Amino acid sequence: RAFLAQAILPQFIRLKVERAVVRWPSRRIASFAAPLSRAMGRHCAWSIVFWSIVGCTYSQPTVTELRHGHTVYLTTPRLNHRITAEPDGRVHANEDDRGERQRFVIERQSGSGTVVSGDVVLFKAWNGHRLSAPSTSIHAQWNNSGSWEQFVIEGKGSESGRVVRAYDTIFLKTHTGKRVDADAPNAPGVVQARYSDKGSWQELIVERPRCPGLTAENLASRLSALTVYLPVRYTWNCEYGRQPWTCRHAHYDGYLESNWQAYLYSDIDFNTHMLTLENYKLPRYHKVLGIGKAEGVKFVPGRFSPNMEVIAAVTMGKGTDSLINNPPTFFRLKWPSLDIIWKRQASRHAAVHTSWATPDNAHGLAVSEDRIFWFSAGSCTGMCRDKAGVTVNVLNLTTGEDITAEGFALPGVRSAKQMVAYNKRGGEAPSGMFLTASAVASNPPSLRFEGYRENGEVVPGPNFSSWGFEGTRQGVSPGVIQADPESPGFVSVWSHGADDGTLDKLYFASLKVSRDKVSWNVEPKVVF
Repeated sequence: RAFLAQAILPQFIRLKVERAVVRWPSRRIASFAAPLSRAMGRHCAWSIVFWSIVGCTYSQPTVTELRHGHTVYLTTPRLNHRITAEPDGRVHANEDDRGERQRFVIERQSGSGTVVSGDVVLFKAWNGHRLSAPSTSIHAQWNNSGSWEQFVIEGKGSESGRVVRAYDTIFLKTHTGKRVDADAPNAPGVVQARYSDKGSWQELIVERPRCPGLTAENLASRLSALTVYLPVRYTWNCEYGRQPWTCRHAHYDGYLESNWQAYLYSDIDFNTHMLTLENYKLPRYHKVLGIGKAEGVKFVPGRFSPNMEVIAAVTMGKGTDSLINNPPTFFRLKWPSLDIIWKRQASRHAAVHTSWATPDNAHGLAVSEDRIFWFSAGSCTGMCRDKAGVTVNVLNLTTGEDITAEGFALPGVRSAKQMVAYNKRGGEAPSGMFLTASAVASNPPSLRFEGYRENGEVVPGPNFSSWGFEGTRQGVSPGVIQADPESPGFVSVWSHGADDGTLDKLYFASLKVSRDKVSWNVEPKVVF
């Protein structure tokens, strides 16, 4: 139980060959590094084991064949808008939600079975009516299943008879021979069938709904252990002078809408490597970003191939002075080629931080459609002089420039817990929200949740009483926050160690977001 309570946390795991060590209760987990098969010859490859809480789409791959009766979304690649059916039957592509109005049930005219390129299919909307194309216009006002409701589904670049899978790019041909175009540049938001072309205007991505949100009941099914084989040996040591502990030099992210995974890690010479994997196989692309310490990696949400991107955070340099005193450098990379779009170093909150890293690398990275949010731990001046403190940097995703009006320091003595996530819905507000959690030493001692909207507004959240142990050692180890895929809220999991030194307990909670606060939806409860 103690091992699992730590193993699921997403900023992962020190490795050393020939031994596995759980150092308790200091909560620094060493895990395994092992050579690949001897068939690879004398060149020894190394591996890293990532334990994490994942969406069910990772254990049940998202790239699955479409079948009669599946619920799907029809997404335009240009702006990631989804075809939407309104209660009165009007159809448009003005919104990027994944709600009830965007869901369609795909029906094969020939009945049950797998959908293949060239099949005639129908799309039933949530209101019970089907998409209909009597001419160039398209609506969902009737429940007929005649020729006007029938579309030939064609996989892009696929020969007739090839299986259509979730997240494939498709075309839909109507009975007139014209193909559906949605949200075209010359007709924003309009869904119609004007041309017989197979161009970018006619492209649609067929998505499957995301898996259900994380709950205390399905948590056990979301635990995942992944082994990744590395081109160069991973390091578990820190170059922080006399500091005694290990560092988190490896970071992972998986993209919910695909089978791509990103790994960022530092090797024994402090070269920072980015690896791209597809369906958890051996690295497909590999790039060294420079000498430094891996800090975090996140996919940019809402992007589909070939427009996927990833953000990597690296503290450049080697040794105590560089790694403690330098703000992180962010890389915006094309995916999967890893070509650099831009590279920017964050600005320094000079009035607050005297250093930019705690030895255990307790930072958090989250990315929205237009912002990069950096939740940073370090030593600070002022009211928390010589104690742990937390600052927030917000960067413009397009340019990499700091949005200085939205960056700030959090008051009081705090320890960042690598717990930060983004939900684009953001509750009853005009913008999305980043949710963070940090261990706070007073008023009251707790794990404190706080929201930050994309406009810079701070939204107070609840506290979980948790500060344990002596001095600045807290009872909460690094945890995880995830956005609820179907609501404006979040879910969170963390482990908590009691003062009496008994085994840690794993807690689960869900949080709801309103206009002026974040509050418990499901109050913290022990999972095991």
